[in-house]
Amino acid sequence: MEGSDGADALDRIRGSLPRARANARSVAALTENPGCTRRRVIDSAGVAAHELADKLWHPPLRGQSPFAIAGGHQFEDRLKKRTGYELLVDALEPFVEL
Repeated sequence: MEGSDGADALDRIRGSLPRARANARSVAALTENPGCTRRRVIDSAGVAAHELADKLWHPPLRGQSPFAIAGGHQFEDRLKKRTGYELLVDALEPFVEL
């Protein structure tokens, strides 16, 4: 693949999908999986991985990671323990639905 031949081949791989720009997530995926030829081809062709997955009947999971949610809950629990949160709840309870 040289010059425009390479670009033409990548355009054919992308097909009707819109060209996706590289972003932090795609760069991170490449650095975490340097030996993954499929990932290199998908990113080089400018294919958005989530759109490709959708076309292949494997829609990506959306929403926040369960690990991120668990980490958020742990942070909130630590914060509540350190700040007198229960005292504030007791004081506000007659006036505000919590």
